[in-house]
This record gives sequence, structure tokens and C-alpha cells, in this order.
Amino acid sequence: MVVPSAGRGQPPMRPSLLDGMGFLPPWVRIAAGAGMLAGGVAGAIVGGNFGIASVGGFARLGLLVLGLCLGGPLLLGGLGDVRRARAAARERVLAEAQLGDLRAEIQAAVAARHSVGALLRRRGFHDPGVQRWIARECGVVLPTGER
Repeated sequence: MVVPSAGRGQPPMRPSLLDGMGFLPPWVRIAAGAGMLAGGVAGAIVGGNFGIASVGGFARLGLLVLGLCLGGPLLLGGLGDVRRARAAARERVLAEAQLGDLRAEIQAAVAARHSVGALLRRRGFHDPGVQRWIARECGVVLPTGER
């Protein structure tokens, strides 16, 4: 895991708990996030009845906040990853269907010294992985700064 720096000459920042969960598959993050949310809400509602939060309302509120602060981002991040993976799969299928036309357009763009990445984005291919695949299939290497 790459530890981000706070700036030049500053000590590196410690990664957060949620940064470390990025390696988990989306379905695991969805399940863990839903479980944390449900546990936080359930603990806040019935916590005082079972002695879990017998110290009062602040502990119940703490359970609720913990469930929302950890479970919410995990759940939303997992759902976002699933959505992005489905969009990339749709783009890949579309690219495979249009590969012949794309080859001709990309060769014309390279000959005219136009941006291949901009051409692909205009054609509706926004996923960087799909753009790299199309460029590789057409014998073009996208520059580092260009997706």
C-alpha cells in the first residue's frame, strides 16, 4: 500500500481504516457496510434493553455514529465499484462490436496527430481500462498522462 504524503518535507499521512478496505471485493464491502449500518442502528435502538449501552444515551448514539461512519462509506463504495465494473463491461462489449470502425478512426487521428484519448472519449469510451484495450488492439500506445 502506498502511503500518501502530506506535502513536501512533511511526514507521511497514516492511511485510514477505510483506505485499507479498498482491496476487498465489492460484495464483501457491501455486506460489511450493510452489517455495520444494521448493527449501529440496532445497537442504538435496543442497546439499553440488553445492557450493551447501559451507560445511557451517549453510548447508543456512539453505536449509531460508528455504524453510520464506517458502514455507510463501505456500503456506498462497494455499490460504486459494482456500478463502475458494470459500466466498464458495457463499454468493452461496445468496443468489441465497433473495433473495425475504431481502427480506421484511430489511424486517421494518429496520422493527423490528434489525441486518441479525446477521440475515444467523444465516442463514449470513458473507462481508462477500455481505452487502453482499444488503443492496444489498434497498435497505439496512449501517453502516460492520457487515459
